[in-house]
Amino acid sequence: MRAILPNMSTFLSIVGGIFVGISVIFHAYVFVLESISWTKPKTWKTFGLPNQEHADIIRPMALNQGFYNLFLALGAGVGLALLGGNKTVAPLAHLTRGILNGRCRARFIFQC
Repeated sequence: MRAILPNMSTFLSIVGGIFVGISVIFHAYVFVLESISWTKPKTWKTFGLPNQEHADIIRPMALNQGFYNLFLALGAGVGLALLGGNKTVAPLAHLTRGILNGRCRARFIFQC
């Protein structure tokens, strides 16, 4: 007898979408930690820094990493939104995200 399996493509798309959604939430949370709430003692203690002085020294790097995580979240979110959608729009959306990522990150890097 032959086993009847569900459509694996649909199943893997659902499982993959769940993991991508978790990734989006995680990277957005790390963005908030590294870029928005970096000066709070609870945040810099989470990253193992001993005091506010060290947090102030590391702040430009944390801001850069925070925006890196934001763009990862946005890219994954766009991919998730396009999952199962129009296949010709996805590469254009990711190319646009990559260009914007480079421009915005360069702005923050050269300001430091």
